[in-house]
Amino acid sequence: MNRLIPLLALALAACGGSGQRKDDAPVTVSVIGGALRLEDRGDGPLDMPARVLRYATAQGLVRFDAAGQI
Repeated sequence: MNRLIPLLALALAACGGSGQRKDDAPVTVSVIGGALRLEDRGDGPLDMPARVLRYATAQGLVRFDAAGQI
């Protein structure tokens, strides 16, 4: 058991940096649900696509371009 821990640590350290890519590529996300509503009517909880869009917009992950497209 005492030899296993350093061996595991060495194996984890060896595979940590290889194969990483930059995080500048766009990510495509699909959410199954009803039609997307951008307005908040305040008539109850949002469905899943609207929640995902709102959360991503609040986090700065999604933004609108000059034409108003997402």
